[in-house]
Amino acid sequence: MVLVTTVNCGATSKQEGRKNPKETYCYVQFHPFITRCINRLTYRQFNYGAYMSYRHRLSRWLHKRLAHNYTQAGILHPYTIRMSTILRDSGTHIFARAHDNVRHVDKILEELTERDVLLSSTKEVLRGSRNSLVDVKYTLLPTMQFIQEVKKANVRTAKLTEQLQRAVGKELEE
Repeated sequence: MVLVTTVNCGATSKQEGRKNPKETYCYVQFHPFITRCINRLTYRQFNYGAYMSYRHRLSRWLHKRLAHNYTQAGILHPYTIRMSTILRDSGTHIFARAHDNVRHVDKILEELTERDVLLSSTKEVLRGSRNSLVDVKYTLLPTMQFIQEVKKANVRTAKLTEQLQRAVGKELEE
């Protein structure tokens, strides 16, 4: 099933579209991945304004990951993630020296703390042979503001899922 919508837009020119707005339509077809997410409700609501206001791309990526994967956000349930996971999954530049990667991720976590997404973050350094830095395990504690956003997204997802199930049930009855 392809999600298609009709929206008002100009047929041949903007002026013609403005003269007859109710008679002017165009066809919009979303990308198949977007259509699939909408149809199956696999997307998550999150604060897009805050997302776009970050200085670093990695901050945006981590905020989005928290919003999508951290559905049980709470003071009693911290989120843990390793530096290697952050670097691998985000597609960010990996520095030659491991300590530079740690500094970069720490800077990102500091920005998320400044923006009231994280209350605190702690790190556990994992060392290998000859005391070399192997990885860092971060434990992230969200703010109440972020927890409330996640709860709103959970409620919205539950409502949409219920509406979808009712709609599918009605279609099956007919």
